[in-house]
Amino acid sequence: MVQFKLKDLRNVAAYPNNVYRFSRISETDLAILLERDYLGENPMHYLIDNQQNELIIANNIADIKIYLDETERLFTWERVRAVHNNTKVTLDDL
Repeated sequence: MVQFKLKDLRNVAAYPNNVYRFSRISETDLAILLERDYLGENPMHYLIDNQQNELIIANNIADIKIYLDETERLFTWERVRAVHNNTKVTLDDL
């Protein structure tokens, strides 16, 4: 079972979801699935904070940095990952 708390910082107004342009988050009992559009127009970045057991998702890296700074946590660029266009990323306890 996935133990992450999910913090979604995506700006849906700036990047409205539609048929061809989307970034989706799906949660199951076993995993969290991150999926991005075919053309790569909707950006999606994520960071896993193991100390807080939190998965942070945003349209850009700067939003993740601002959120961590506001919560007085350490931000390092190397920990941020991107979901590339036409890709699904599966995050689970393994």
